[in-house]
Amino acid sequence: MTAKSGGRRRRVRLAAMETLGFFDTPSTQTTGKASTNGHPPAAVQTAPPPSSTEQTLEEWTPAPPNRHLQKRSVRWGVIVFVFALAAVLGAGAFWIYQRPTSAAEIAVSQLAEQAETLDDSLVQLTPLVETLAAGKSIDGDPLGVITLEVNDAARDLYTLAGELPSSESASRTAASDAASLALDASRLVSDLTTYENALSPNLIPPALETDSSLVDLAAAAKDYGDWQARLTRIRGALPTGVAMQVTAEFDQFLGSLDSMRSDYLDALRNEERFAAREVGDELAVELAAISALLEETIIAHAAMALSEIETARGGLADLVG
Repeated sequence: MTAKSGGRRRRVRLAAMETLGFFDTPSTQTTGKASTNGHPPAAVQTAPPPSSTEQTLEEWTPAPPNRHLQKRSVRWGVIVFVFALAAVLGAGAFWIYQRPTSAAEIAVSQLAEQAETLDDSLVQLTPLVETLAAGKSIDGDPLGVITLEVNDAARDLYTLAGELPSSESASRTAASDAASLALDASRLVSDLTTYENALSPNLIPPALETDSSLVDLAAAAKDYGDWQARLTRIRGALPTGVAMQVTAEFDQFLGSLDSMRSDYLDALRNEERFAAREVGDELAVELAAISALLEETIIAHAAMALSEIETARGGLADLVG
């Protein structure tokens, strides 16, 4: 085989290897030997240098683990904070979900309970007021206990009414009105009873001695004066603002006692038995008239108190629902 044909076959082989991708850019290498046939030396094709990727893969070795990353691979503080925040938010959401009523609804509920308490007290007060309205006297001790309960319950209701929000203005007005009516009725009945118990037992005429031979003039004057002084003290202890017409009549009667005392003593001094008796009869008539007026006044005011109680209970019924 000649050198020329051998070189041609080598070039063909190199071209085929380049086509198949055994190297990217063909490189030539000139031999140091001169061609023996007078032609320039043939370029010798050499394999390309290994690529950087191939070098990297061949030289790669696993890197040692980073101790800092190993220690902080799990951030427990962040995890605990996240779970705590989630628990707080969950508890808050559960509380909102489970909350049965709003603040306004709680206030209305408390108002309804207090309205029921006041209504129970008024129920106990009603029979006593009915007794007064029938013209009969009642014991002041049980009445004092019941009226105290009514007053406390009414004041508590009035306080709760003032704490209602503006959105519950209707309930606030109804509760305030009912509490005011209950207080007025309780106060009226209490004052009437106090007034009657103080005045009624003393509206009895004195037992005046009409026979001058049986009584000393000085003793008769002292007895009459003691009775007059007792009535004056009673007048000073009467409640004000109640049974004012009775009070006016009683004041007028007290003002006439001095002249009637003079008439009585003059009759005894002159041994005028019938004149002395007339003074006693006049006192009895005046006192009986005051007693009758007192009874009428108590009956009328007790009826008024019953009306206030009935109106108050109607308003309380609306609040209780």
